[in-house]
Amino acid sequence: MSKLNLAAVLFAATFLGACIETTAVSTSPMGVSSGLQQTAVAALTKDFRDPESVRVRNVRGFATPYGDTIVCGEVNGKNAFGAYVGYRGFYIRMRNGVVKSTKVDDGEYLNLGTVACTQAANGQLALPSTDVPS
Repeated sequence: MSKLNLAAVLFAATFLGACIETTAVSTSPMGVSSGLQQTAVAALTKDFRDPESVRVRNVRGFATPYGDTIVCGEVNGKNAFGAYVGYRGFYIRMRNGVVKSTKVDDGEYLNLGTVACTQAANGQLALPSTDVPS
């Protein structure tokens, strides 16, 4: 892909991403059962190179008044050389057992998982307005 095309794609992704209308919803802490953690980690790691070797830590849960279950924590997986890459923040939002959103820090600049989990821990999370009943 040429540099010009790449720049156009990045600009469009940034512009369109900024256009998603969000609504702030309250969150409250909740416990994370082993079954819920397994479901969340399976959804999170399905595209990892070696899902069986994934390690998670600092797992915590939150709930919204709209039935969302949020699971946050840190995940560490292996790269192509078989080495662990280091723990990165993750965020998974489910509603009625269906994964609605998954975010993982990229390890450099985009800490989307950590940002979303910090919002949830602070009691208010920005959700797409289409996911909030009127």
